[in-house]
Amino acid sequence: MNKIKLLILITFSFFVVGCNNTTIKEDTTLTIYSLNDFHGAVFDDKTGGLNTIASYLIDKKNEDPDHTIILSSGDMFQGTAISNMTKGGVVVEVMNKIGFDSMTVGNHEFDWGIDVIRQYNNKTSEVVANFPIICANIYEKATDKPVDWCEPYTIITKGDLKIGIIGVIGSSLTNSISPTIIEPYEFKSILPIIKQYTKELRTEKGCNVVIVSAHDNTENINYSIANLSDEYQVDAIFNGHTHTYYQGELRGDDNIMMPYIQSGSSGSYIGKIELTIDGKANKVKDGSAENIKVNKTLAKVNSEVNDIIEKHNKVVQEISDEVIGVAGKEIDRADGTIWAANVIRDYAKMEIGVINTGGIRANAFPIMKNENVTVGKIWEVMPFDNEVKTCTLSVSNIKKLYENNSLCMSDNVEVIGNDLYINGEIATKTEYSVAAIDYIFDNKNYPFLKSKDQVITGVLFRDYLIQAVKDACKDGNYWNA
Repeated sequence: MNKIKLLILITFSFFVVGCNNTTIKEDTTLTIYSLNDFHGAVFDDKTGGLNTIASYLIDKKNEDPDHTIILSSGDMFQGTAISNMTKGGVVVEVMNKIGFDSMTVGNHEFDWGIDVIRQYNNKTSEVVANFPIICANIYEKATDKPVDWCEPYTIITKGDLKIGIIGVIGSSLTNSISPTIIEPYEFKSILPIIKQYTKELRTEKGCNVVIVSAHDNTENINYSIANLSDEYQVDAIFNGHTHTYYQGELRGDDNIMMPYIQSGSSGSYIGKIELTIDGKANKVKDGSAENIKVNKTLAKVNSEVNDIIEKHNKVVQEISDEVIGVAGKEIDRADGTIWAANVIRDYAKMEIGVINTGGIRANAFPIMKNENVTVGKIWEVMPFDNEVKTCTLSVSNIKKLYENNSLCMSDNVEVIGNDLYINGEIATKTEYSVAAIDYIFDNKNYPFLKSKDQVITGVLFRDYLIQAVKDACKDGNYWNA
């Protein structure tokens, strides 16, 4: 009898050990692809544009859906005629087709107002976003609570893994948003918010991987983030906003490599981070980052993506393809910026024009000699729906504006020594009439809100630019900016 019991015990013990061995998880690799600052770059003759990117990402997700995540770190929509005229709808539909898992709010997601973000996130727009739009550190000033139109994070389940993705935006980027839109909100400091939600995800939500998707360059705090451990550990960081591209890994105090990456802009690169998950410990033990250069050979054209793009393109093509003039010389961004400042002066019938240099977009230039200039091209030059406002400013305030490197004044203004010159002559008046776009006019850091004779024209600055090209090219003439 004792021998029989012993045999049963040995057999049972062998069975249990065998079962335990088969359930021990093997190490696995999680791959995360990303885009940042895409700015509606649907068409690009050099890279293949959105179709090439979409086709590549769809292929990668289909190859290994259980270990692949795709995310965005913001500024996806604003920047081209087809995207702007559809309020980002064409990009959202393609992102749906790709299967994006999340998108962080960028500063340019505010350009059309909060309602556009709210509609996409609440599934009430004509084109519904099938992915969450996230950001953890946007707070309402009045209540000091997170906004209700986006979530702080999203959680994705891949097999036995629960992955938390936290979205954040740079705390200083309120200065990059129209004051009338951003006034009710503040962006809290990133690091405390990351710690708050990382702990929540790990201790309350059961996540064993935590990723940060930041519309900001976090390089100045990456060492601090890499050294977070235990319930605060961050496994990877995706960056955006500065349009640079870099990648690297930092070894934290826990001896684990934390990868970080930013992938240029306008679809020039796709970010890729690989995380190795320790099967026994059920946590990340290593990571690497690389940027993938986008070109036409990256993937074959996807017919379904092409159909989505063409559907939207047909809607806007009639407007955007209208030829309004021909360039008489090669026009670079500097030429275009000064020309735009002159246009706002002349068409608003003021003495001085002021714009922000960042509003005239670099990716629209150069415009080549003899190139047809379309309405769509002017949308690329100036994609923002900025309104023209006018006022009267003192000479001292005009001189302060002139000295600000982020602004461009019409070319009839110059400061020499301490003297203001208008049209080549020293200023003889104490005040001058000024036209500016609402983005800078409504900014409390500038003197416009305290000026005299303030007028809201109700005219979009872009409409002035379109009309100026048309006028320059009357009777077979050329636009020379």
